[in-house]
Amino acid sequence: MRFLFFFLLTGLLACAQDAPTTDSTTDEAAIYERLDTPTFLAQLQAAPNAQLLDVRTPGEYAHGAVENATLINIQDENFVENVQQVFKTDQPLYVYCQAGGRSKRAAQQLQAAGFTEIYELRDGYRSISR
Repeated sequence: MRFLFFFLLTGLLACAQDAPTTDSTTDEAAIYERLDTPTFLAQLQAAPNAQLLDVRTPGEYAHGAVENATLINIQDENFVENVQQVFKTDQPLYVYCQAGGRSKRAAQQLQAAGFTEIYELRDGYRSISR
């Protein structure tokens, strides 16, 4: 019995190590990509109908932001509803925070809420403001 458990555990660990890692997810209805800074900025500039969402706090926003970004704090109780009131779910949405953690959480929530094309700045605003 112990041998069988060890065998199964070893097999699971081997599969987990071989699993590919990616910074993007897609399905038939949605796109979500975590982009590095140059790619994020280039795509944002090239997309004619891009929507830009800053999910930081008002204090962080006051110290600098990407031009034309709309601030909707992810810490607000009605974050998803607030975003849905401002942005269209079927147009590209570019999302960033200060360091990348909150924007990842925001992108996941927004994808679950029906946003179909989301691009997240993986390293956050700090990677732009350096």
